[in-house]
Amino acid sequence: MDEDLEWIREEEQAKVDAVRERLKAKMEGCPEDMTHDMIIARFLRAHAGDVEETARIMDQSLDHRKALLEKESIKALRQRLDALDDSLVDMAISVPEEERERLRNVLPCITFGCSTPSQLPSAMAKFTMYDPDIFAPASDEGKIDEWFMLQLEWRVIVLHKLSIKQRRMVKFIELRDMTHLSVWQATWTFSGIVAKIRASLTTIQDFYPEMAHTVLLYNTSYTISTILSLVQSVMGARLTSKLQVMPIGQAFGDIPALVGAEVIHGWIRRINPPNLDWSALVLNAGCEEYATRWLREGEQATWKVSVKVPGSGEAQVRHLFVPSGLAKDAAAPEVTEAFAEFVKPTEGSFTAPAEGVLWLSLAASASWYDGGCVALAWDTDPEPGAK
Repeated sequence: MDEDLEWIREEEQAKVDAVRERLKAKMEGCPEDMTHDMIIARFLRAHAGDVEETARIMDQSLDHRKALLEKESIKALRQRLDALDDSLVDMAISVPEEERERLRNVLPCITFGCSTPSQLPSAMAKFTMYDPDIFAPASDEGKIDEWFMLQLEWRVIVLHKLSIKQRRMVKFIELRDMTHLSVWQATWTFSGIVAKIRASLTTIQDFYPEMAHTVLLYNTSYTISTILSLVQSVMGARLTSKLQVMPIGQAFGDIPALVGAEVIHGWIRRINPPNLDWSALVLNAGCEEYATRWLREGEQATWKVSVKVPGSGEAQVRHLFVPSGLAKDAAAPEVTEAFAEFVKPTEGSFTAPAEGVLWLSLAASASWYDGGCVALAWDTDPEPGAK
């Protein structure tokens, strides 16, 4: 898929020029992030290089986005972004400052800079971080549609700036953390959110194409089939091809080479609630809990995991290390596995060969159908080398 990140290829330029010729009247007076050759190339790649189809869809996109230019919220967004440099900024800046805390509870998409092995930015969302009690009233007020619109405009403007800076078609690595998501939650608790996502897919594909390089569905189980069945009917073949389903258990070892140390550390720190009690951590069957430590070269971390309830069975404890600045083609890191029992805790120790993140995964054994309780104790708090 790396060819999809290339700057406009020689054979594409003639098609770009042909699309521009068809739309030059409508493009007049529009900002660069609506008319640049790289924007036209995004549409062409989304439509297999078909000039006529690209011109037809882009014509509709121009109508859509030109109408948005008249909105005060879009004018304010563009002013905020114009005042910043061309590096990646927090997506929360897409909405007015007084609405950002509410946004983080309703649409908590967390962005990371170009620190992945492919040097692409990444955006992470976890379904169970959505607050349905806040979502419903915000939706009734029309805020959800407004925030979705602002986030899409934020994405296309920021990606265009990064593309010009890096001279390639920069896209997001989209990480969707499915940990803890049950079928009941997918179909009932978060049904309103799923419906909004489904409704937005047509707009994204038609008016904001090629913003995602890949979509990583992390820790999927049979739950994912329920969610995909709700959204795939409106997903085109191009977007569907970008989905990468990562089953629970296997995903832990596979994802480091795709997102890198900085994203893993930032992601886990954001999804773990600040009041999480590590001395009484509940492990539900089919789920995993995570902890990270950022280590400098030569620093050591040690840990101990104890099962708190007799007769609970084993707790699986895995760890791996991801060095900072992991190369794009680097091999997947080695995963080390141990098991803790009520009468036999497991202890581990790791000395960092380079600066990077130590990542622990804790999972319940198959016999813990109703959940079990463990304690995780680190050697240091706060962590060494904390970022």
